[in-house]
Amino acid sequence: MKIKTTKKAIKEEAGKLYAAGYCDLQFLLRYETAFAYSKGGSGWQCDYYQIEDITISTGYAPVGIRIEGDIARKYEKLARDYYRIDNMHDDNKEYFRTLIKQLIKELEG
Repeated sequence: MKIKTTKKAIKEEAGKLYAAGYCDLQFLLRYETAFAYSKGGSGWQCDYYQIEDITISTGYAPVGIRIEGDIARKYEKLARDYYRIDNMHDDNKEYFRTLIKQLIKELEG
C-alpha cells in the first residue's frame, strides 16, 4: 500500500532522486511497487519507486533530476520489446531489474 507524502518530504529524505514523466517508464517499472505518492490541488501528481539507494518519481509532476527523454525512451523500448516477446512470465522480473540497474548506472555515469 502506498503512503501519501509531500514532495518536500521526499526531497529531504530520498537521497538521489530522479524524475520521469507520466508513462515514460511504465514497462520498465512494471514489476516495481510504488511506496508513496504525492497529491496537489489538481489531484495525483506522482508516484515514488525505491530501487536500492535511488528513488524514481514518475507522473504528471514528478520531482528530482529529470531523466532525459532519449535515455528514458531507450530503456522503455527495451522493456516494452521484451514484454511483447515474452508475455511477462514471473521469472522475467530479474530482466527488468537488470534494465533498471543499467538505467541507474547510465544516469550516475
